[in-house]
Amino acid sequence: MISRHPRSVAVMALLWMAAADANGLDNWYRILIGGQDAGEMHVVVTAAQGVTTTRTTDRVIIDRDGHRITMSLSAEEQEDDSRLLRASFVTRIDDDETRLDAEVDNTQVHFATQTSAGRYERVVVLNDRLLGPEAIRRETLARLQRMGDAWQYRTLAPDSSDVFLVARKLETDRQDRRGFDVRDVREDGSIEQTLRLDADGTLVQSRERSPLGEIVLERTDGPPESPSGVRLPLAGSLPINRPLPGSGRTVRALTLRLDGHDAPLLAQDFAGPGQVATPDRHNGLQLAITLPGLDAASRIPPTPAERGANALFPSEAVEIRAFADSIARRSDSEEAVLSNTIAAVHARLAFDPGFVIANGLDVLRRGRGTCVAYATLTATTLRALGYPSRVVYGYAYASGQFVGHAWTEVWSQDHWRGLDAALYADDSFDSARIALARSHGADGAGGGLDALGRTFGRFSVTLLDFEVAASEPPVGR
Repeated sequence: MISRHPRSVAVMALLWMAAADANGLDNWYRILIGGQDAGEMHVVVTAAQGVTTTRTTDRVIIDRDGHRITMSLSAEEQEDDSRLLRASFVTRIDDDETRLDAEVDNTQVHFATQTSAGRYERVVVLNDRLLGPEAIRRETLARLQRMGDAWQYRTLAPDSSDVFLVARKLETDRQDRRGFDVRDVREDGSIEQTLRLDADGTLVQSRERSPLGEIVLERTDGPPESPSGVRLPLAGSLPINRPLPGSGRTVRALTLRLDGHDAPLLAQDFAGPGQVATPDRHNGLQLAITLPGLDAASRIPPTPAERGANALFPSEAVEIRAFADSIARRSDSEEAVLSNTIAAVHARLAFDPGFVIANGLDVLRRGRGTCVAYATLTATTLRALGYPSRVVYGYAYASGQFVGHAWTEVWSQDHWRGLDAALYADDSFDSARIALARSHGADGAGGGLDALGRTFGRFSVTLLDFEVAASEPPVGR
């Protein structure tokens, strides 16, 4: 069984696929998050003319401050005896739908993503064959005989139109018919699961730690009762040992100590514009944060993925271009373009915890969303104006603590600089934030967010030192 989920700070939805026997299997599962009845999954496997087809549907219901959000995935994977042939994944968050189709040959995967903004294609070169659910089940039984045995396999990552490597290890003895346990660890470390499989290698139960609490998938005798849904806060928070002055907007630099809850923290997960992380003697990290713009990491040029249109940032869409042109017409300098973009996005959108994640065109049309929506529309608009951009996920200081947040980075004057249309309606930007991951959108909403799965909600923070600016500093200076 393979766990798949977009690791957005706003969504953290579950997209599951179970390895299963191909002899007409029909299994139901219930999904628990933090002990709450969050959703259900249905898996049906059939075989005909040498092709095994696994169809999965799942549904997760989340209540955020009284806003009920329904997320679902419909997936179909087809494979023969040697490899995965093709797959399709349709993800829905309330009324928003994204379809990902993948055609696999011996050397490449051809991805096509269809959203309301259009169709976007991507090719990934393979250096090994891709396995589907049935092949994973068969090879698990064949390769994992004794406790400690391990093997690796590659499969699709539908949240990021990519492939990933999973290491599977046998955790218990297989000498009886009661089933056995395996542990799956994704190559990037963002996902780690303990799975209980029956003697035929079919999923019985899975457990996975997450920032939302433990995620559990349990097989049931039939369709589970309709889930009540999981109640979640608007944003994850990190208490701090002492407050920062004012709102945090006057903080020009600060030093924090980060202590991991359940695993050592990796310094590279916190590296980036304006941030330098070094291990300390307490097995934690010391994190020095300044305004992006002056350090070496801020001057790493943008990649092709951080320029132009893609499925998450459809900057070529007619409505996006019209919105961007209205900003350009009243801007007589680059600084005015950036400032007016923030102000325009802030004025266009209203905060709505029920509108989770979508491409920039859908955000513009709806006129509402979470901080992720503000950051996404900002990045999309900037690309339409010719500026490379990306969305940053992490924490920002507000109301005496660090809270889960998203903002935008833009390439301007030969360096990356931060913009935040959700918190502020002007171009001020503070150092009182912790960046965890950056999304360029080229390979889907989950692209670039591996570090977020390893870090968000998994550490505590202690304030060691800070520097207050004499006046509100302009962004990136």
